[in-house]
Amino acid sequence: MIKAAHHVQISIPVGAEDEARKFYCGLLGMTEIPKPDSLCGRGGFWLDLDGFQIHFGVEDGVERQKTKGHVAYARCKWTNRCRRHPNPALSPV
Repeated sequence: MIKAAHHVQISIPVGAEDEARKFYCGLLGMTEIPKPDSLCGRGGFWLDLDGFQIHFGVEDGVERQKTKGHVAYARCKWTNRCRRHPNPALSPV
């Protein structure tokens, strides 16, 4: 019997890891976790979200606008840190 989901896999374009890290770790405050040694050469990275893993894998030909696949996140209230984000276009207020 399945009792919970362990992780999700999100495909990002090859070479987009730094941009994705800046968004998910820098802006949203998620925590990067180490990948198993056997998977490190494949690119991408993994995050932990309160015990739930989000795996970012790199692929050629990723076109996010042509798919409905997505992950929906529940969020807490924005903190003052987010309100003072240096890029006003990314600030929630």
